[in-house]
Amino acid sequence: MKFHRTSLTILASFTIILYSCTGKPARSWSVYLEDIGTYSSPRIADLNGDGIPDIVMGAGGQEGRPSAKAVIALDGYSGETLWVVPGINQVVGSPVFQDLNKDGTTDVIIGGRWAQLLAIDGKTGASIWSFYAERKSTD
Repeated sequence: MKFHRTSLTILASFTIILYSCTGKPARSWSVYLEDIGTYSSPRIADLNGDGIPDIVMGAGGQEGRPSAKAVIALDGYSGETLWVVPGINQVVGSPVFQDLNKDGTTDVIIGGRWAQLLAIDGKTGASIWSFYAERKSTD
């Protein structure tokens, strides 16, 4: 297993900055994520098979509203978006990783408000399965 010593900084302005902690020059990047808010802690796993850990985090917009950007995966090398998954509300859980579909790529399991639980193909961002608890109201 290859370990990467990096630091990930998330600023209140929805900007992510990745930089090396080794003291040696290294590729660094920052990305601005528009129209999201998150309580999720980002986690890293190699989703695209390039040997560099990628970043996955829950997100969402206004509480109690559907979100077009509920889960986001960013390329660890460039900061470019790998995939985005919508949700019925904010996804505030922190991702956990397991190869659920046995394709050799780590998949993402993450939960959010209104008891949503999502299993996401790490390579493509496609849904493997989802669980939504029965709700009698939106309150």
